[in-house]
Amino acid sequence: AKSKDPACWELAVALFRDMSKKSIQPDEFTFASMLNVCANTRHKDPTNVLDMAEEVVGEMKQHSHKIKPDHFHLSSCQRLQQRHPGDERPREWVTWMIHNGADPGKVKSKDPRGKQLRNNKKVK
Repeated sequence: AKSKDPACWELAVALFRDMSKKSIQPDEFTFASMLNVCANTRHKDPTNVLDMAEEVVGEMKQHSHKIKPDHFHLSSCQRLQQRHPGDERPREWVTWMIHNGADPGKVKSKDPRGKQLRNNKKVK
């Protein structure tokens, strides 16, 4: 299933919650995958997606002594912020991640003009 598919999102949520029940500590890749699925999914109820992302970021904060947010985590939260401008939570997550070491300069732009500008700079 593709990450935009709500079924993929449901499966990811079930696996993440099962890890918590079994006291398996997620690593930075699990957090990145979960936030990516939340940012990409086309779930019929966006509140569910944002609540799950909040759960994931909350877990990240609990383990912040071991796991630092990076540009992959940040990119997903920025997409959540763009998709859900009426909800303040994604903006708070972005701020927290940057404050805790995520480098916004490493986030790749989805804007084709950004890629074109980077390519033009290489030629000069």
